[in-house]
Amino acid sequence: MNKDSIRRKKLQQNIINMDNILSAEIIENPWPHAVIDNVFNLNLSNADANGSILIWMNNIHDIFYNNIENILNKYRSDRGGYNEKNKDKYYIDWGLQVQPSSGKSDIHIDDGRKLWSFVVYLFPKKSNGTGMYDKDKNLLQEIEWKQNRGFVFCSWGREISPTWHAYGNSFDEHRITLAVFICMDSVK
Repeated sequence: MNKDSIRRKKLQQNIINMDNILSAEIIENPWPHAVIDNVFNLNLSNADANGSILIWMNNIHDIFYNNIENILNKYRSDRGGYNEKNKDKYYIDWGLQVQPSSGKSDIHIDDGRKLWSFVVYLFPKKSNGTGMYDKDKNLLQEIEWKQNRGFVFCSWGREISPTWHAYGNSFDEHRITLAVFICMDSVK
């Protein structure tokens, strides 16, 4: 393996600052969530001469999958946290979401298979964050957009502290986020 390959592999293994995710303060209002700065171990505002930045995401799945137990024990401790008997039912969904100018989501709750929802604001430097709503769909708070900021919450269903939220893009540039979900296959 050459020097560049070794460097790239090391960057991939350490791309996510899991310590920040696992030590984040859980904010109780308007419903339990956390706001985490510096999710990626790199400066997203440092673009190359072409104005681009390369983020090696080969290990995103593995980084989160290998931390399911720690994440669920922190963020879902009041609902039992990680359950060893369900270990084969847990899985990671992740992807980049690119939202065009004037795009917006409906106010919604993440579906039941999603135990833990995590979004990281990537690009551009200025955009809209995520709105948090009450059961009547009144805006309570907006998580401010900041590059490399994560917003995390656990979907609680419609009856128990519902996590109504929405996001949109009122800016000219595309809104790009990384979304990671810890999910569980439903029991049939």
